Amino acid sequence: HISSKLTDFEFPMFKYRRSAFLLFTYGQRQEAEALIAKGQALFPGNEFIEQSARDFLAFRDYYLSRSDAAGGDIMPLAIQHADAGLAAIRRREWREGEEHLRCALALAPHYYSAAYNRALCLLELDRPREALHSFYAALAYAGPQLSEASRRAFLQQLAAKAAELGDLKLAELAELAARPTGV
Repeated sequence: HISSKLTDFEFPMFKYRRSAFLLFTYGQRQEAEALIAKGQALFPGNEFIEQSARDFLAFRDYYLSRSDAAGGDIMPLAIQHADAGLAAIRRREWREGEEHLRCALALAPHYYSAAYNRALCLLELDRPREALHSFYAALAYAGPQLSEASRRAFLQQLAAKAAELGDLKLAELAELAARPTGV
């Protein structure tokens, strides 16, 4: 256990605050909440513990709202990797972005926005077939949350990249799939 060698009274910062934040970051929400509650029970009125509890609740609520917006039950570490991936994409550092997004997906395979953004990175890295695979994972988990415009935009980018790389069959199929339904 993360705090087995720490005593309650000697190291409340390490025993309660840091341990709770780490547990929550790695997806162990109930354990983290219980640890904060235990610290409050053992140290009633202790300003450090009370501030830690307020900080923890703000941290928890922020990541829970992000998790809900991303499809639910996504651990904070996956969200942090996705955020780092997006930051790398903004800097046009495609390999770093792809790596962070791959890590996010390893932690939360159903994280559809990470899969979609990874697909875009893979296109920039000249890996269109892998990009298509990541895109279909995003599509499978997103359902109606992935707009028709986003779907078409990706497929058009895929068609252009595949044609640029000489994969004419993939380019043709992506072009066909990018057409609006009913045309």
